[in-house]
Amino acid sequence: MWLPKCKLDWKIRFKEVPLIPKSRTDVALYPRHAVAVDQCGTVQNQKTFRMTIILRVARLKKRVWWQFALFLGLAMAAGTASAALPSITSQPQSRTNTCGVTATFSLAATGDAPLTYQWRFNGANLSGATGASLNLNPVLPSQVGSYVVVVSNGSGSVTSVVAQFVLTSPTTVYVDDNYAGLAVGTSVNFPSGAGGATYTIGCDAFATIPAAISSVASGGTVNVAAGSYNSFITVNK
Repeated sequence: MWLPKCKLDWKIRFKEVPLIPKSRTDVALYPRHAVAVDQCGTVQNQKTFRMTIILRVARLKKRVWWQFALFLGLAMAAGTASAALPSITSQPQSRTNTCGVTATFSLAATGDAPLTYQWRFNGANLSGATGASLNLNPVLPSQVGSYVVVVSNGSGSVTSVVAQFVLTSPTTVYVDDNYAGLAVGTSVNFPSGAGGATYTIGCDAFATIPAAISSVASGGTVNVAAGSYNSFITVNK
């Protein structure tokens, strides 16, 4: 077995704190890293250290070996426990909004960096929603549901409380057959092509009368632009 020229004065250490003074083995222990240092201050590489410790420990009495194994386990457990799981200090709050506006969910969290975030909608991850806040702009009926955020770091993850998102029905809606084919969320004027106020397709602007009637609040108003409409309408409000 190779031995260094400098006299070895081994002790078990964890974060430079001696755990077994005057023991026959010396290990400088760090989380997931171990080195051996002699009295001259020379660091023995990990391969040499591992070979040396195996040979030296084999010659120790059984009682000393179990003592070494016990403290080694405690040291490694302490290294693992030192990392902090994320902690959510401010939970996202449920919201009720009118359609077409901006709604924001947010939270605050602490823990060992780096912290990562993943928002989930009705149990599924939202693509690109990886910040401490989530903006819905504009809010649409398809976004009604439950939202949570998973906060993670190298030690694990925690999940926020559920924040519910609710939309109130508009009291006034607008219908124009020229809106046909426009994507939900598109801003339009009423009637189509006019100036002034804007409305949102799928919220308070629709291409058909049945869609407008199903979305308007009870007792609300449906405004219909001049055009050609062919719809079978059943009104039960």
